[in-house]
Amino acid sequence: MSSLMRPVDYMEPGRMDYSLIEPGVRELVRQLNEISFVETVSSCEGHVGDTIFKGATPDPGFTFINGGHMAFDILPSPRSEKFLGEVSELARSRGFSSFKEVGFGGESVYMVNFDTTHVGGHVSDLAGKEKIEDSDDNEERVRKSFQVETKAAGVRKGEYQDFWRELGKIARKYS
Repeated sequence: MSSLMRPVDYMEPGRMDYSLIEPGVRELVRQLNEISFVETVSSCEGHVGDTIFKGATPDPGFTFINGGHMAFDILPSPRSEKFLGEVSELARSRGFSSFKEVGFGGESVYMVNFDTTHVGGHVSDLAGKEKIEDSDDNEERVRKSFQVETKAAGVRKGEYQDFWRELGKIARKYS
């Protein structure tokens, strides 16, 4: 699931269909949901590729990157503040991620975002450096927001995977 919308049925508590969650974050979502005070509501492992945006083609030597995210609700618990602090510290330690409380489907949830140029501001050190003009068509807006050098995108995808592994280590301490 890669858009901010009300969580769909397969993410609802007690109805979680893990087979529908992207493989790169499936086990992490399971680990987070095993924590008594965490309930995931949205996830995206992060994507790199020339075809991830319909109707847009990257320039030669470039590809598109669409950063991942993990959104979850936190129930009050003596351990929840410590958990949130550890997640926040992990996000701060990477130049491509942010962690904050956001509105989501009429609720307030916590969200880790990668390389965000389109949701809640800009945190990417790779993409989104060109100013989007009112006269830009949709394809040009996508290029300006998400186009990165192909080699850098491959490295970043590995960094996404490493981040998810580190978040999994934090989750295991609380489950």
